[in-house]
Amino acid sequence: MRKLFCSLLLASACPVVLAQAVPVVNSRPVTVNTIPSEPSLQSILNGLFGPSWGTVAANQSPYGLWRSATSSATTIPTIVAEFAANAPINKFGIWFGTDASNIFTYDLLLGPSTVGTNAAISILNGSMSVGSSNVFDCAAFGGGKVNCGSVTSALITPDRFGFYFQTGSGARAYSIDALNPGGSARVLSFQQGSTTNWGLAYEDASDMDFNDMVVKIESIAPVPEASTVAMMLAGLGLLGAGARLRRRRSAD
Repeated sequence: MRKLFCSLLLASACPVVLAQAVPVVNSRPVTVNTIPSEPSLQSILNGLFGPSWGTVAANQSPYGLWRSATSSATTIPTIVAEFAANAPINKFGIWFGTDASNIFTYDLLLGPSTVGTNAAISILNGSMSVGSSNVFDCAAFGGGKVNCGSVTSALITPDRFGFYFQTGSGARAYSIDALNPGGSARVLSFQQGSTTNWGLAYEDASDMDFNDMVVKIESIAPVPEASTVAMMLAGLGLLGAGARLRRRRSAD
């Protein structure tokens, strides 16, 4: 089994609300098992967030889709620890899209990634560039750790993205359950208090310990559920109507 632990600094432009065809929230919590011979997810997240951040049972977030929380467009994922078996064939990536038939995916960290591997990612509307501070980590230079390159797609935006994990040529495990086979929970998300720091935990098989790949992501905020956005917009509409009525009464 592969255990991977990354740090991700993610930021881009101000968010906009987009139409969505898949739910952006998951049903949580789910049971997380502890395997005596392996590091527990609790201990891994304690290392990420500190021992007082919370518990994996009580602090699972339902969110699986995010946007940038800052105005910069730079992302830097860095592997800080790794425990292996499937390490040479596991990948971590980002995805953009609106439904299961309309998704753009891009592998960021490849199987050969080792402790200290980092990637630099620029996300703009319609394009994304991926590089590394160590150019020899790029697949193009033979390192094969970071999937460096530039890509374009109408689906790429800093305002709506998720993440995925994959072992070999197996099915991708998306951060939104609805995109996984059978709607299964394969990725759990955890927020560090009220900060913009998040941890993503991946389950690659069936022991449900969710410690097969753990990623820390900074400077992101969850995308609200469509119904929440609709209620917010309706509320703003009512406030606007009330203001117009008061102005008419004042004029009369």
